[in-house]
Amino acid sequence: MISEPAGIPKAVRLVRAGPHSGAGPVNPGWTVPRYDACGMRRSFALIATAVCLASCAHRGPLSLGEADTGRAVQLAVGQTLTLRLASDLSTGHTWQIATDPDARVLIVVDSGYDRPRASAPGTTGQAWWVLRATGAGSTSIALRYGRPWESVPDARQFTMNITVK
Repeated sequence: MISEPAGIPKAVRLVRAGPHSGAGPVNPGWTVPRYDACGMRRSFALIATAVCLASCAHRGPLSLGEADTGRAVQLAVGQTLTLRLASDLSTGHTWQIATDPDARVLIVVDSGYDRPRASAPGTTGQAWWVLRATGAGSTSIALRYGRPWESVPDARQFTMNITVK
């Protein structure tokens, strides 16, 4: 059985030297492991691959609100967009899609209404829509905020142009 030379701290891991390890007359047969070029190349390749995949992957979900009306938005195919607009159902006003987006480019996946935390009349909640980019192209979406039974101009409007690449 081969033992480690005396006087070397146990924290330093020594390995038995091979024929090309650099063991010399000062420390015959034992050496501290050298720089592992192959392992470093593999680590670098893994890190480079991860960075490339992260930059090439779809961007994460995007969330927009009423301040973004009129904005032009770019999405990647498969990317989702959540649109949140303040809404007060107690007044009879609701958000409705006035112009549907082109389904070859963008579809409405889900929609709903989040009630306000306080139950006092006039407290606003949020109407929301989740949109997903389905294919390359350009489209627009328009929403109107008003009372569906009235024939007066809408209280508010929201429009957005979307380009999917």
